[in-house]
Amino acid sequence: MKFSVGTQTLGTLLNKTTTQSDDLKTLIEKFIAAAEPLQGRMSGEAKVAFDKFKARSDQVAGTLHNALVGICGSIDGQNQSFIQGAQEGADAHTQSEGSVDYSGVEAVGRFGPR
Repeated sequence: MKFSVGTQTLGTLLNKTTTQSDDLKTLIEKFIAAAEPLQGRMSGEAKVAFDKFKARSDQVAGTLHNALVGICGSIDGQNQSFIQGAQEGADAHTQSEGSVDYSGVEAVGRFGPR
């Protein structure tokens, strides 16, 4: 299997993932805020259930955010490794190219069609 990754692919993925992570966090915060008006209107079992919901919502938001931060960190690490590997490969090629003897190229050219 062969993978072809452009030089900007992982950077683009990182930017999009970061943006979507921020968007998801905002949506969850809006969802939690939308439930706020209900907080003072409940008592008994309904209040207990609502308080559990609120606590879990904050926990879920934090867990999702931390997971996506970890994913973004992983993507950034892959991107840095990819860039470094590409640069090292280019440097190795440049160094090798300087030591190549091209004197035989002229001789091979004489055997071609005229």
